[in-house]
Amino acid sequence: MVHRGGKKSALENQDAPETKDQCSWTLDNETHLIRFITTSQARGGDGMNFSKTFWTSVSTEMAKHTTQGAPKTPEACQQKWTRLCTTFSIADSVATNSGWEYSLENGANITAASEMVWTDWISKLEGCYHCKAIQE
Repeated sequence: MVHRGGKKSALENQDAPETKDQCSWTLDNETHLIRFITTSQARGGDGMNFSKTFWTSVSTEMAKHTTQGAPKTPEACQQKWTRLCTTFSIADSVATNSGWEYSLENGANITAASEMVWTDWISKLEGCYHCKAIQE
């Protein structure tokens, strides 16, 4: 809206919120990410604590395998790795400590018959670091 003197209102001078394209992670992308990081494990030491330079090299490698979505920045690669590690830790904990199985095809394979056992198990995890992630 133009007012007297040809000036725009304060609201019109504000830039529209910037929208960022999001990375799209396919199973193939995740597989390449995991393979690259695990073959470079020595660069992170025992704690797999990688430098910013390392994440830049991961991003460069992922550019070779990205077919959709925004480019995978060093930060996006590091965040994806963190989420994959968290998911693995949860699945491994469930499988190791409960005797239940987990697979990519069936996930935790919760059936109508086993749902109550899962619900009971999750309710006992109150305060557990991973509990919120499991419930989501």
